[in-house]
Amino acid sequence: MFRFENGNCIALGAFNVYIIQPGWLIDQGIVQQPTGMLVESSMERPGFRFKGVTKGDMKSTWMINPDRIIVESGDAKEDCGTYIAKVLEKLPWTPLTAIGNNFAFSAPSESLPSLPPCVNWIPTNPDGANLVERSIGASLERDGVILNVQLAACSEKIWARVNAHHELVGNKLEERSDSARSAAKSYFADKAAGIALLEQLMGVTVSND
Repeated sequence: MFRFENGNCIALGAFNVYIIQPGWLIDQGIVQQPTGMLVESSMERPGFRFKGVTKGDMKSTWMINPDRIIVESGDAKEDCGTYIAKVLEKLPWTPLTAIGNNFAFSAPSESLPSLPPCVNWIPTNPDGANLVERSIGASLERDGVILNVQLAACSEKIWARVNAHHELVGNKLEERSDSARSAAKSYFADKAAGIALLEQLMGVTVSND
């Protein structure tokens, strides 16, 4: 049984990190004022990340960079896509290129013998080298959405990963913003579709919570 580890929604485009700040997100009603907040930045590139530090506060971590916004959570019930959609609704003229909804599930490495033979066929130490990862994946396109699924066996865990890549439609910024918000709002639908595809193609069982 694979269980949920984390999920995130990524918006790719051009973002003003001096506008999209924690205070702005709170003022706009996109996130609630946390009791405590941890903000981290890098000297190597503009941007920052922040999250709540008190139990019961924000269940998501935000990463704001000039070329992307990522909202991530380890809570299976947290809708990361809704946060992205709310930001884009407030900034409809933001140049955007794509939306990605991503999910990771894990199982103990002891589960390896029960995985499909297509994952197990590679020896663990070919030519005496240490094998870091064995993986198999598939990509399907439907209605402009590319759904990628992967099984990866590592030393400590086995990972089942889902990526839903949404190319945006429309020539005007407002049209692409509408397309991006719709894609972000499909966060849970993409999760369900990815789980179904993992179970259908890979023959594994994945928990949705």
